[in-house]
Amino acid sequence: MKWRKFGHITSLKCYDASTSFRFPGNTASTDRITANDATHLYTREWDDYYTAPPMPTGYSFILMEIYKDFTFEAAHLLPHVPTGHKCGRLHGHSFLVRIYVSGDVDAHSGWIMDFSELKACFSPIYQQLDHYYLNDIEGLENPTSENLARWIWDKLKTDLPILSKVEIRETCTSGCIYTGD
Repeated sequence: MKWRKFGHITSLKCYDASTSFRFPGNTASTDRITANDATHLYTREWDDYYTAPPMPTGYSFILMEIYKDFTFEAAHLLPHVPTGHKCGRLHGHSFLVRIYVSGDVDAHSGWIMDFSELKACFSPIYQQLDHYYLNDIEGLENPTSENLARWIWDKLKTDLPILSKVEIRETCTSGCIYTGD
């Protein structure tokens, strides 16, 4: 989303349906808006603090989030669980990794990014994980879903600045979602 300074507006990030923003001088609390409200910020005043600039000619205000799923097989054990815990024993999973990116939909291409580009960004990470013992990978000595999500985020974020979430599922009913620092 491309916002420009107008009145008191200095910046507004809009990534999902409940985006945070702050009114001037309001550092203690965060007000929430919906994606629908955000689209209307272009056309109305907001609590006498913000007046939205006009929609630029030819600009399409469509904020989107896309994802691509990857699966890999790997073994691990969790070294810091209590003695006798089943996850302390060597075992494996069919992991699902879902990589989310968010941003503006390009008016010409009609997409945020090509899914094949997203696949190419994740490919080197996939090669490190698939059919390996996760505990042997530097940074994954304690390969919980949470640590795996953070590790993937750290590997991807530099080359994929529009990364918005990393989701890990180690079973069909258990997983985590990491949205960055």
